[in-house]
Amino acid sequence: MSAKRADPALVAKAREALEQALPKGAVRDEPDLLEAYGHDESDTGDFPADLVVFHARTEQVQAVFRICQSVGVPVTPVAARSGKSGGSLPLYGGVSMSLERMNRIKHISTEDLICIVEPGVVTGELMKAVEAKGLFYPPDPNSLEFCSIGGNVAENAGGPRALKYGVTRDYVIGLEWVLPTGEAMRVGRRTIKGVAGYDLVGLFVGSEGTLGVATEITLQLLPLPKRVMTALVVFPSVLDASSCSTTCPSAPSTGVGSTFLRARVRRSSSRWMGTQTTACSPSFRPSGRSARRTDRRRRWWPRARSSGRSCGPRGARSRRRCGR
Repeated sequence: MSAKRADPALVAKAREALEQALPKGAVRDEPDLLEAYGHDESDTGDFPADLVVFHARTEQVQAVFRICQSVGVPVTPVAARSGKSGGSLPLYGGVSMSLERMNRIKHISTEDLICIVEPGVVTGELMKAVEAKGLFYPPDPNSLEFCSIGGNVAENAGGPRALKYGVTRDYVIGLEWVLPTGEAMRVGRRTIKGVAGYDLVGLFVGSEGTLGVATEITLQLLPLPKRVMTALVVFPSVLDASSCSTTCPSAPSTGVGSTFLRARVRRSSSRWMGTQTTACSPSFRPSGRSARRTDRRRRWWPRARSSGRSCGPRGARSRRRCGR
């Protein structure tokens, strides 16, 4: 992909104005830093910015947008760079605006079932914080240990639990938002119910930085589930597994999430993890037609090399299911 980069003369002019408006050390241009902020997990290439700007307050975000807008230098919001869509890549150079320093959990309300956070909060850390108060934030991107809430909002991130609980958009109920012109606005609400007016929150979530950036996010929470079960289900074919995944959501008791693992992937994973494979417990049998077809095949389960005994999901003793 080739793109016309920002004019170096305009970048120099923007840098001078940014250094005057922001704290010392907030504007950086070290080559290794520019390289690190020029790629993400999408593997679409390296697109280093001309400047990386760090900020910690909404007013500083407004200043960056206003200066770059007036000079004509592109701005790309960036957080943990864990996305796979290329949304944080500065294709035209210019300024990468990092949200990592805005990382405070401002408020968790057990009465209103909400929390108010800044965009740099790591998703996994937020989950732990609300679970400590008996609450639950469902969206669980695969990169939850290092991705940020701001990035989740920009990309409308999902995860395995989306099967039951939905994606990020379903839990964002309010935003403090800075438009590309530098204007700050508040949209949404901080109550569970709110149906009046335009759904600007839904418009901004998933906009990938094209409509501005969130500087404060209000999220809806749920009561923490008392128990989580994990089950292994063996299917004789991909068709049978696909049919089950389409009928499960209509069942009276809906699963939280599902992961599909083909035999070839399982063998590769076992080799990479240094595990062996063994047959499942004789007590674990599918029922009906699948059972008759599956009995002719050898079922597997990872065997921990260190202990020499079969291990279930998350270390459960039972191969069939485990509780947490």
